[in-house]
Amino acid sequence: MNSLAFFWVSFLGSFLWIFRIFFNSSKLLHLFIYSLPYTFTERVQLMQLLSLLIVYI
Repeated sequence: MNSLAFFWVSFLGSFLWIFRIFFNSSKLLHLFIYSLPYTFTERVQLMQLLSLLIVYI
């Protein structure tokens, strides 16, 4: 359980600055999301996840 928590903390911490850079420009965020090889529903879920991250940042 501790290793899993450590993984998530390190994962979120390493990408936190990337997310903040993208959040500074919504155009960059949309370009980043749509450049990923995901289906439409996965993109929607990813956008929902990112919006949740914005609330907690």
